[in-house]
Amino acid sequence: MIPQHNLKKNSQNLFWTTHSLCEALYGSTTDTNTRATEREIEKSGIFPGYLKEDQVIDHSGRATKKLVLFSVINRSKVKRHLVLFAQLKKIDDKQSLLFLHDGRLGRRWAFLENDNLIDDLKKWLQILVAQEQRNITLIPSGEVVKWLCEISKDAGGLILESFDEF
Repeated sequence: MIPQHNLKKNSQNLFWTTHSLCEALYGSTTDTNTRATEREIEKSGIFPGYLKEDQVIDHSGRATKKLVLFSVINRSKVKRHLVLFAQLKKIDDKQSLLFLHDGRLGRRWAFLENDNLIDDLKKWLQILVAQEQRNITLIPSGEVVKWLCEISKDAGGLILESFDEF
């Protein structure tokens, strides 16, 4: 069963990954345990599907400008930034799931409180940058676009410039 709480190690919040979930469920990350973890993740049904570049939408359901998106992704890859697609899925009245995945289908996720979504999202973006220890290009899709626009508006542009700030 997939835990519906956030991962903590050494009293520090971290994003869940398939690897960390495998360690939590089975105590080790053998190939067999990793495959069993993947099956648990798929069976749980709480995760949104993986997005492809041509499936990214805004909070109103409109498709992105493909040439602009491809340009941003290619420029980020040239700069060796980690490109992550972000989605937000409401689990229940109290929490939502922030789901991130890269082009190689690597997953990261965290649970956010619905009553404090913007502050929680800011906190988890900072945790993400600190955890990954590299520059990240975030490609939001769906409802998370609206919340990231709010955060960006408050911050006056870029949400986080680099992990060096932390």
